[in-house]
Amino acid sequence: MEGDGPTALIGAYEPGPGPGGLRALLPLAGMSVVEHQARRAIEAGAGRVLLLIDEAPAELVEAIGRLRHDGIQAGMA
Repeated sequence: MEGDGPTALIGAYEPGPGPGGLRALLPLAGMSVVEHQARRAIEAGAGRVLLLIDEAPAELVEAIGRLRHDGIQAGMA
């Protein structure tokens, strides 16, 4: 059950290629890098995921929504 393990901290603030993009939002294995990392952290025993951000572009908010929709406790700080 999610929520019972430690919190995984994932940095989602590095600029990516192109204007206004984040590396965390690049595609990887059919999802964004940050979604992939969050799902792997949960599989490894994390109970929740906290994304460390400088800004919250719409794509990042949408990725967090997809994680939450799948029952993963995810937030931003």
